[in-house]
Amino acid sequence: SLLYSIHTRRQRVRVMIRYVDCVRGTLTGYLLAFDKHMNMILRDVDEVYSPRVTKAIDSRTTISNVQVEVLRRTCCSDGKGEITGFSSANLRSKQRHCKQLLVRGDNVVMVWS
Repeated sequence: SLLYSIHTRRQRVRVMIRYVDCVRGTLTGYLLAFDKHMNMILRDVDEVYSPRVTKAIDSRTTISNVQVEVLRRTCCSDGKGEITGFSSANLRSKQRHCKQLLVRGDNVVMVWS
């Protein structure tokens, strides 16, 4: 399998992870262990993610979940999309580093090396 070959060759792996209704971001790190459910332990992990967008608490602004997701994706790509109640600073992708990380298999969307 792909995970077994990446593990034996000690290559860095990229894992796309998700929120409940959209893609959260990608993890890049060395695969230490995995199981049949695609639970993975990654070491030396760099995570690039876009934070959740919450709806504005303004009774005049009604935005559907689809519109919120489109806004999040366009703001993260070009940084120019704006809508009442949202700041574009909160929509930009963020990055962090972790020494070791456990990824639950049901959050995995795609794996590649």
